[in-house]
Amino acid sequence: MNMIIRIVLLFAFLAGAPAMAQTKLTGDGLADLRSAIADLRAQVQSLKSVQTTGSVTADLVKRLTPPTAPSTPAEIDATKCDFTIFSKLTFENVAQLLSKCAQMVNENVAAPLVNDAQHALDSATAFNNVAGDGAAIACLKPAVALLKAAEGFPAVKDAAGNVTTPAQAMGIFLIGQKLREFVEAGGPSNCKTVIAATVNGLAVSALTP
Repeated sequence: MNMIIRIVLLFAFLAGAPAMAQTKLTGDGLADLRSAIADLRAQVQSLKSVQTTGSVTADLVKRLTPPTAPSTPAEIDATKCDFTIFSKLTFENVAQLLSKCAQMVNENVAAPLVNDAQHALDSATAFNNVAGDGAAIACLKPAVALLKAAEGFPAVKDAAGNVTTPAQAMGIFLIGQKLREFVEAGGPSNCKTVIAATVNGLAVSALTP
């Protein structure tokens, strides 16, 4: 009975109802099953309240837009510079988000973005006896190019050490084009696959007695 309940909870979690994965098992099989079914009904009821616009295109765009994509200054400020940032980028926030993460590097709070992402890519490539972590590689490879654009261009010096070309900050239009290339290369979808697989793997681990 407990195994059936755990399967129900895991299925609900993978289907997008993480609250059900938090259902506490009491040891009473029948009571736990009833509780799980009640949670499932609540989730189904919440899905019925989803608003649609009547336009298939608009609804599809809304569906595909990351619900956690920060847009306001407060949301951008509250966004953490971690792996999940690759699933939250939009044309409107990419410059602000990556500038924020670059500022953390300048303050010595985080490792240089390009080097960090490159090290992660190297790790993914060497994973599993060099078989590689395919999804992570497909996520990080285009991400490195995006982050390089975010770092801007360093100053150019001559042999005597004199600056011949001043350092240049991130180009707003260049970062927008690099975001497009990141999307065209499948970066966001592959990054989401990595994130979802890791989250779901942790959830399965948590449900395993």
